[in-house]
Amino acid sequence: MIEPFFVHPAQFLLDYPFAFGVLGIATFIKRYPFIGASVGVALRFICHFLSGFIFFGMYAPESMNPIYYSAIYNGSYLLPELLVTAIFIYILSKKKLIDAFK
Repeated sequence: MIEPFFVHPAQFLLDYPFAFGVLGIATFIKRYPFIGASVGVALRFICHFLSGFIFFGMYAPESMNPIYYSAIYNGSYLLPELLVTAIFIYILSKKKLIDAFK
């Protein structure tokens, strides 16, 4: 971790070990790698969303609900991450490289 920022121990757990640890769930769904990656990223989103809403909701603009703020903020980088991951999974599966890891 490079310069982790945390305001509370629970926030640290949600944003760092839990959020990145749940990505490992993708390895349990080896037969369907895109679904595994989607589940992992969705669980990571939940961890970051909860942390954002609970601990950083005060940074939402005054006219915006902190729930929407957290969802938009975290979705803005996790959806592109899922898209890039899906592209790599597609390329690896077309080249039969992904089968080597099953």
